[in-house]
Amino acid sequence: MQKGKFKESDISVAKELFNTAIDETLESQSRIIDNYLMMARNAAETGNHTEVVTYCNKVIEINSKNSEAWLLKGTSTGWQSTLASIKLEATLSCF
Repeated sequence: MQKGKFKESDISVAKELFNTAIDETLESQSRIIDNYLMMARNAAETGNHTEVVTYCNKVIEINSKNSEAWLLKGTSTGWQSTLASIKLEATLSCF
């Protein structure tokens, strides 16, 4: 094979390998998101709102449009408010 020249079959194989890698990456990200959300929900049930925000931030880093992560984060941020430190702006920014 000459440099810079590819057979059609080589290109087809490369496309197939690329598409497989993309599919596997998306599937892996989906599992990671599901795990982080499960940990965030468990933390919310036990009242560990700092941990909820941590796990939700990890989900948001992967998929910034994940509505459940934003809802959990906003709710938990609100629960972290005190009279001395009202977190209204941070809470509302999640919704």
